[in-house]
Amino acid sequence: AESVPVDDGWFIDDFRVKDAISSAATLEGDVKANASVCSGDGTTVCVDDADCTGNGTCNFPQCGAVCNVVTADLKTDPMGALAAPGQVVELSAIDSIADRCSGGVLQYRFWIDEDDGGTGIYEDGVDTLLRNWSENPVLLQAPSNSTNYAADARCSAATSCEGTAHNTLSVTCPLGSTTITADGSNNKNDFQIDIGTIDYAFAEGLISNVRTGSYATS
Repeated sequence: AESVPVDDGWFIDDFRVKDAISSAATLEGDVKANASVCSGDGTTVCVDDADCTGNGTCNFPQCGAVCNVVTADLKTDPMGALAAPGQVVELSAIDSIADRCSGGVLQYRFWIDEDDGGTGIYEDGVDTLLRNWSENPVLLQAPSNSTNYAADARCSAATSCEGTAHNTLSVTCPLGSTTITADGSNNKNDFQIDIGTIDYAFAEGLISNVRTGSYATS
């Protein structure tokens, strides 16, 4: 076929470059002091080896401690006193923080303070361990009475860097008489109580034949 102009391809002749600088950039040296110290005594501040004559070499500052401070936190959900024994409460230490934890993560331990009224540190064999160290910051509980809960938080890369938080959870004791019903229609001793949990003893037979003491006689 005879060649036509449209077969000659595309011609681009309009290049636009945005944000180009109008002149060469000027480079400046970083003259800020590095707070380096001489290796000889570890305290003399230096800029280069000339500042450390007879006192070793001038070393760059170290990265610092892996962890300095852990501030533990322990909250309950729901907050405040529980309405009755056996209700579920969530313990959360997720708001615990560390100033740093280089190369590690926060770990958590939950326990009950049995002897210090919600102010002490964990004592093996004295306090009740609920869950040992793990990376899970949440634990579910269903206390039967008021309990002094505690949570420890630590940096996994520096386990001695830890903190403790306490939270005393009150459990309301039901007032007045509760209603207990027994259903013997299915030959089973099925009991229902309108609130909380209760221990019971059951005796079957004529009430006149039931012994006195812990059982009613009339």
